[in-house]
Amino acid sequence: MPNSHLLENKNSNFKEALRKPCHQEENMQQGIDMEFDLTGLDSPVPMLKTKEVIDGLLPGQTAMVRTTSVGSEQNIRNLINNHPATLLFFKKEDGILHFLIKKDAVLAGQ
Repeated sequence: MPNSHLLENKNSNFKEALRKPCHQEENMQQGIDMEFDLTGLDSPVPMLKTKEVIDGLLPGQTAMVRTTSVGSEQNIRNLINNHPATLLFFKKEDGILHFLIKKDAVLAGQ
């Protein structure tokens, strides 16, 4: 999988406990390149980890981020609005916030 080494050196706990490989058959239909389970972390950690995710994606790649931190909903929305990324999908289900984020292309000179 491209960029499977994302964030490996930044936080070993994140690498080992929080990053999950995507279920290829299930997610290929949805166009999800990576999944990140940030459930159980308190705000602002999910937003900070989501920033690392966005920074590590290639333009056009998508990531599903899940968190249970209610305060992270607005933080992650603000983060997306201020980065070259688009929120493709958002849902709250059983106390879990699901964000499907796509990295946008950055034009030269921006």
